[in-house]
Amino acid sequence: MYDNSNSEVIHTNYKSNERLKLAFIINGYPQEAASRTVESGLAYIVNNGILERAALASGKSFTTSGPIKIGGSASGVRVYNIRIYNYAITYTNAYDNYLYDSENKGKIFDNNNILDNGGNISYEKCINKIDTILISGNLSNILSGQSDKDTSTTNVSIERTCPDDATKNFKINNVQIRKHGQSTLNYPITSMKFWLNKSKEGEVPLYESTQQSDLLLNKNRYVMKSEDDLGKPSIPANKFVLQANYADSSGVHNGGFERLI
Repeated sequence: MYDNSNSEVIHTNYKSNERLKLAFIINGYPQEAASRTVESGLAYIVNNGILERAALASGKSFTTSGPIKIGGSASGVRVYNIRIYNYAITYTNAYDNYLYDSENKGKIFDNNNILDNGGNISYEKCINKIDTILISGNLSNILSGQSDKDTSTTNVSIERTCPDDATKNFKINNVQIRKHGQSTLNYPITSMKFWLNKSKEGEVPLYESTQQSDLLLNKNRYVMKSEDDLGKPSIPANKFVLQANYADSSGVHNGGFERLI
C-alpha cells in the first residue's frame, strides 16, 4: 500500500496462485489528543482474518476518491471481490468478514474459539488448540509498574501443554521468574524470564507428574524433541524468555521472535 507520494506504507508477501483475503486498514489520527487511541495513526494488513502487520501512517496522505490501482502489468493479481468502507473497520471486523466469506465457517470458528461466555480468554479452550504456558504464583511485583527487574524476582509453577506433542508437556514447581529487559518494564504486559534450574530461595525446582527422562532432561535443561531428527535431543535450554510485543500509535514495539537462550 502506497501513500499519495508513491511511498510504501505497508506490504505483505504472497505465493503464486495463492488465494488470500486481505484487508488494508488506515486508522485516522485525530488532532485532539483526547480522541486518540492506541490504534490511532496505524495502518494494518489483515491476512485471511489474522492481523499480520502494522505500520505508522500518521502524517501521510491517501487518495480518498477516484480509482484504486491494484498490482501492475507483471504482478499476476486476480481480484475476485472487493469491499470499500468510508471508515476504518477494526481488525476484528476484518476477521468477521473473512469468516463470513469462507466456505468452512464452522471449522474456522471452532479453531479460533478460545473465549468463554463472558468474552474472556478460556485457558481450558486454549490448551486443546495451541501450545500454552500457565504461570501460577504471586506475580504482583512483576505486573506492578513500581518494581524493576531486580526487585521483581519470585517463585512460581510453570506448566506447559502442547496439544500436538504430549512429549513436550511438563509442570515444574519453585521456578524463579522476574521481569526481563529494561526496555519492556513500562509495557502494558512486561516481558518475563524464568529458569528451570534455580529458584529464588535456592531450592531445587521439582518436576510434577513428569519424569525428567521423559523430557530428555540433563541437569534440569529442558530439551525440545524434534520430528526432523527422529526424536533426538535438540536446543537444550534452562532459561526462557516470554517476550511482550504490542503496537500503539507510536509504532510497533519489540516486534520479532525471541528464541530460546
